[in-house]
Amino acid sequence: NQIEPLRKLLEARQKLADLRNKAAGNDKFEDLLNEVLQNTDKIAQLTKEVGPKSEE
Repeated sequence: NQIEPLRKLLEARQKLADLRNKAAGNDKFEDLLNEVLQNTDKIAQLTKEVGPKSEE
């Protein structure tokens, strides 16, 4: 079925657009995001703290 991969792609695109909109004009958020992207240890730590979302 080709619809499911397209649905997931659209969902990911919407999440990225939401993230972009939150970052626009929010310097503190942008700084934190840049720091996280540059530090893979911090990404691993945040993943452990937040944990995976369960899909409903």
